[in-house]
Order: sequence, then structure tokens, then C-alpha cells
Amino acid sequence: MAGTPNACRESEAWVQGIVTAAVKEGLSEQCAIHLAPVDARALIRETIQDAVRKSGQIEPGADDAPVGLELPQPQPWAEERVGAERVDECTLRWTGSDMWSVADDRCAIV
Repeated sequence: MAGTPNACRESEAWVQGIVTAAVKEGLSEQCAIHLAPVDARALIRETIQDAVRKSGQIEPGADDAPVGLELPQPQPWAEERVGAERVDECTLRWTGSDMWSVADDRCAIV
């Protein structure tokens, strides 16, 4: 799994032994500091090799619980978002049966 350090830590908490690669650091919803592409590819390549070596030791994760995503931001949300529940003026929450449905909703603006 490649992503932000937070996404990597969260994945590691869900799936014992998962191999992750932090290739960017999120600064806000639409801003991140990324590794240079050549460095990100090298890290992902090394991580894949490590994951293949460990593949027999990692149990697949399975959870029938709903998936949730909360996004806080420093200023109030100005626009409504499809499928979002407003937690407070600066936080929206999406829930669904799987991450794909939550991600699809999160990307749509009313």
C-alpha cells in the first residue's frame, strides 16, 4: 500500500504485517508534498519486493463493518457534498459498505 504516512499507519493497524510505502505527506485536502517520481517508484518497487517475500505470512483482512471517512478542514465547508453527513461546520463524514462507494461519494460535489 502506498500513500501518506497516516494512510500507511491506518492500513498497518487494519492488516497485521501489511507492507506500506509513504510516498507523500498531505497538507490539506488538495495539497501534498510528494516524493520525486523517481524516488517514489524506487520506494514502491522495493516495497513490492518486500511484500512478495512476506505474502505468505499476511492474512487477508476481512471486515463486514461499514467504512467511514471523516475530513476536517480549517475553514467551514462552503459546498455540499454528495452522500456527506455534516459533523460540524468544518468536518464532513461519508459512510458506505466499502471504500470504493465512500471514495465515489467524496469526489462528487452537489
